[in-house]
Amino acid sequence: MRVSPMVKESKPAKTPTGRERRIPRLREQCQIGYEILCSLLQRAGHGAVIEPIKGLDNVDDVLRRHPEVVATLLTAAWELRGEKQFRDLFLHQETGELVSDRTQPIGPCGRTYDEVIMAHLYGSARLYMERQERRWATARARQATAEYQQEEEKKRQSLTGRLLGSIKELTSGTPTFTPDQFRNEYPGHGLYELIKPLLNSDRQFRLIPLYGQLQTRQVEALGDLLAYFTEPRDLENLIRLNAEDIAQAKGFARVYAEARLGVSRSPNRMAQQRPASKQQRDPAEEAAEQAKLKQLPQEERRIFDLLLTRYLDCFAALKKAGTGAETTIRRLTPVFGEEVFALFRDEKELSNAVNCPDFIMRVIGVSARALPPELAASLTHIQNKDITRDILTLAMETFPRADLERFFTAEDRRAIWFELPAKFNNNYNYQADAPADSGSIRNFDNLRTVCEGLFESLRNGRAEKL
Repeated sequence: MRVSPMVKESKPAKTPTGRERRIPRLREQCQIGYEILCSLLQRAGHGAVIEPIKGLDNVDDVLRRHPEVVATLLTAAWELRGEKQFRDLFLHQETGELVSDRTQPIGPCGRTYDEVIMAHLYGSARLYMERQERRWATARARQATAEYQQEEEKKRQSLTGRLLGSIKELTSGTPTFTPDQFRNEYPGHGLYELIKPLLNSDRQFRLIPLYGQLQTRQVEALGDLLAYFTEPRDLENLIRLNAEDIAQAKGFARVYAEARLGVSRSPNRMAQQRPASKQQRDPAEEAAEQAKLKQLPQEERRIFDLLLTRYLDCFAALKKAGTGAETTIRRLTPVFGEEVFALFRDEKELSNAVNCPDFIMRVIGVSARALPPELAASLTHIQNKDITRDILTLAMETFPRADLERFFTAEDRRAIWFELPAKFNNNYNYQADAPADSGSIRNFDNLRTVCEGLFESLRNGRAEKL
């Protein structure tokens, strides 16, 4: 389910150039506080809290290597601020008294504790992502060195190669590959600057290792939608999508929005959707269409958000369906709405809905997901489609939807449905609005009487003579 982005917390002061302003003594105070906190937690028997960071004596190392622990440490520090060892680090900038609220300025740095938390969040994200980039670039430099050495070794297998190699070494030396040469090639290069505007809560410390797995192109394609991914499981699913997947999701969202609103940005498609008699429209129809076209971007964005959050688990099946997915979405959206994507979770339900004839789907709606194709085909064998339509209309009026769907799928009810074509194709002359005294012509009331026996058969699972 989509979750609204968290309300933004207070943020560190900025310089005119947009860089974070370094506040005097903040780093020093944090380091002192970290050392005191670890000592207090150890003495109080809470060593398990700091076990993941055992051996890390520097705050920056903790931020860089274990951001998921930082929120717990910051919460513990706030709760222990009244302790004798901690008190001097939590004095109000103006009154000199112990701060009682996270929005009060702490001396001498002048920041509130909320701002201190945000500074750590920014710092942890930056240091973690820089470390990831540096490790990747270092590995890439080693790989380049190994490749160069292998290539040179192959060249030296011949006399000419050995001579040229010796001359090359004398004139230009052996090339040196350094990590800095490859940092721009890192898939996540520049990631922190894209992620930073979305950091706004201490709940995101635990997400930093997952943010660090994203590629820059993915984040650029997502934009501020990334703020809606607030749970690790959702982020893990998102990481599996590449930039092309995200672009494809936008395409599905566009198709859905057009189908739901009944309009299209394509003039040719709009012309095809209009009946021949409606090619010339009056001003009111034109205005209504233009109003819907204006709604398209908002509706596209709404369903795009849902597709990558609530329906992200359906995306693999959507991709597998290829261009057929767009056709299915366009056809089924007017009936299923947003739940059209949920159909892709269940192959059988999707097949049922796709194979349901339009004239039947208009009657049973979303219950088309439960109508097996062979049963749908059998119902189309009733020659007078008005009979099929009205039998299903009466069934929808008689049974709760869940019961009717159960009757569609139950093996012991199949024979009852399959007998209907033979019963109604054999001298059953039907006209729904025929007068009561029309002789051999049966009307809707006559059909209702016949259906009472049919519906009783469906209830008890035994075929009755209609």
